[in-house]
Amino acid sequence: MSKSLNYLLPKYQFKEYHSIFVNGEINDVFMHVKEMDLSDSKIACILMYIWRIVARFFINDLSNSNMSVSDFIQLEYLPPFEISRGLIGGGGKPKNYKKISPEEFKDFNAKETIKLVWAFWLSSELPKKTIIHTETRVFCSDRPTYIKFLLYWIIIRPWSGLIRIRLLKSIKKKTELVKIL
Repeated sequence: MSKSLNYLLPKYQFKEYHSIFVNGEINDVFMHVKEMDLSDSKIACILMYIWRIVARFFINDLSNSNMSVSDFIQLEYLPPFEISRGLIGGGGKPKNYKKISPEEFKDFNAKETIKLVWAFWLSSELPKKTIIHTETRVFCSDRPTYIKFLLYWIIIRPWSGLIRIRLLKSIKKKTELVKIL
C-alpha cells in the first residue's frame, strides 16, 4: 500500500488501481517508473487525444498540449519504492500550485476544486521480481464539483484505465528489454 496516498489524500470519492509484474530488480524498475512519460505509447497518445476532447467540456483552463508527467506536481519521491504526483484543478486552484509543498497540497481544500494524486509504488518479494502498483485518487471539495467530475469520470474512466495499463506495459517492456541486452 502507498503510504503517501494515505497521507496526501486520505479522503477521496474516485480511485483507480492497476498493477503489473516485472522481471527486474526493484532499482532498475524504479528508474523506468521515474523516467516514464505518457507519450511513450502511441495508443496512450491517441487515448490522450480523445481525453482532451472530453475534458474540454469539464476543464476551463485546459492547455492545448497533451497532458504529460511534467503537468503533475511531484509530491513524494522515495527511491526505489514510491513516487507520488498531484494535480489541483478547478475554480479555486491556487495560482502558484506547481510550487506547493506536500503538506500544503494535503491541507488545500478550496471550494470548486479537485485534488488528484497519482502514485506508483514498488514491491518485491523475490530477487529480480518486482510488482509496480499505481493508484489514482480524486477528491472533489464540494457537491457541485463532485457531480461535474462524476459525469467526466463516467466518460473518461475506461480510457484513463487503458492509458495506465499501457503505461505499465511500457515500463515492463523497457525494464525487461534492458535486462536482455
